[in-house]
Formats: sequence, structure tokens, C-alpha cells
Amino acid sequence: MLAALPEDTGIVLGLDLDRLRAEPIWKALSPALAKLAASPLGDLVAGSGSEPARQTHHIWVALPGERQDDGRFLLLAEADPMEVERTAGRVLHAPAKLAVRRINARWVVIAQGAWIRATAGQAHSAANNPELRRLCQRAAEQHGFWFASLVPAPQRRRWLADGHSDLAALVRVFGFFDASSDFHAELVGELSNSTDPYGVAERLTAIHGQARRNPDLLIAGLAPYLAAIRIQARDASVHVAIEVPASQTADLVERILALALPQRTKYSRAGEQP
Repeated sequence: MLAALPEDTGIVLGLDLDRLRAEPIWKALSPALAKLAASPLGDLVAGSGSEPARQTHHIWVALPGERQDDGRFLLLAEADPMEVERTAGRVLHAPAKLAVRRINARWVVIAQGAWIRATAGQAHSAANNPELRRLCQRAAEQHGFWFASLVPAPQRRRWLADGHSDLAALVRVFGFFDASSDFHAELVGELSNSTDPYGVAERLTAIHGQARRNPDLLIAGLAPYLAAIRIQARDASVHVAIEVPASQTADLVERILALALPQRTKYSRAGEQP
């Protein structure tokens, strides 16, 4: 998978849709994923009879470690085979300067900025970065959703210059969620020493306390879920985790989507418009 992503990738997100479809959380997630997939993939599969939300099996998203002016990103999707003669190499340019390309019968690439030229099988790719490769392997293991990120050295230097030596020790971040039974999500930050994690945990605990008093989050009904978050420093790492019973997973997802996506749901605030 990393062999298809640009060499300067700093952040990777992965979705194993086949695994998620087998989990109770899928019923709550699928409408949002269908809406997100419809726009960029709709034109590519128009007239082919393909349904991106149902026939896509895996998605990987690559981002640079730091935001670039051209907003570059790359999304790689594995879907059911289509007629290569009709779709391979086809490029569409959306108003947002997106390029959508089906590179063979199973793989679709959506890219923006300098990464539009990136294609599978490139000589220099993210697979050349052993640290990112190992981090992705650890994050992806048996999880329907995961992400992995290497903290850029320039960002660490800025934190150090601003007097945040604990944050400057942060070198890697990864996270995942699993909903095969109860919902479990975890964010892990790995540091270069075993002292600074306690300082980072204190910072996160303060932010968590503010979130638990945030009026918008309280109105959205997230108070019990915020209370379930646990923050802990362990050796040279910091862990932020939440456990939610399976019976409440759909409610949690619906409430988060009501905040994150511009659409009306039963949890949208009064007066909000789609």
C-alpha cells in the first residue's frame, strides 16, 4: 500500500471497509461514507453501474506532515473490478482542482496539488520510509479505521522555541478504533524519552476538562462520552482512550457526525440548516 503513496507522505489514514461492514457500527457510518464517496467518485463511475459506497473495499489517505499551500493529498481506493478499457487512465478535474484517476481494474486514485502526478508503482514512495512503514503496520493491525503520523522535525523545533519542551519530544502519533463488540478508540503519542509524557498528559487533561465544559458539546449530548475518556502516561508514550458499550456506539457516531458534517440529523441543533 505505501508503495502507491508519495515519498513525502507524513500522515496515513486507513479504512478497511470490509471489516467495518461486518461490525455493528457500519449501520451508523454507511450513510456518511456514501455521501463523502458520491461526489469525487460519482463522475468516474457514471454509467458503469458501480456503487462506490458498496463496492469499495479499502481506502488509504496520504497527507504531508505539514500543510502545504497547494493543499496536496492523495486518496487510494480499492474497489470491485470495472472495465479497464472504459475507465483506466481517465482523469477528471473538479472545481477544487481534484484529479480522479482509475489506474487499473481495481484501483482509483484521487489527488490534489503536487500529488496529482503520483501513481501506483512509482520508484520513490512512502514505502522507502521504514519508520512510517513500521508505524502503519502497528496502527493498522486488526482495525477497521486507523491512522499513523510522524511528527515533522520543523514542528518539533517550533514547539521547543516556544518553550514547550515536552511537546518537542513527540515523535510519532497513531490511533485506531475497533467496534467488533464494544467500541474502543485509542490515540497514542510516542516520545523520545520517558519523562515528558507526563507533561503532555497534563496538557491533554486540561484540554479534556475544557471540552467537558464546552456548551456546544454539552448541547450535542456528548457529556457521557467525554466522561468516558481516559488519559494516561506510560513509559515513553501517552494514551488517550475511550470505551463505549456496543448498545451506545450508534448513538455516539450519530452525535459526532451531527457536529462534523453539514447535514441535518435528529441530533442537529435547532435552527441549523443542511
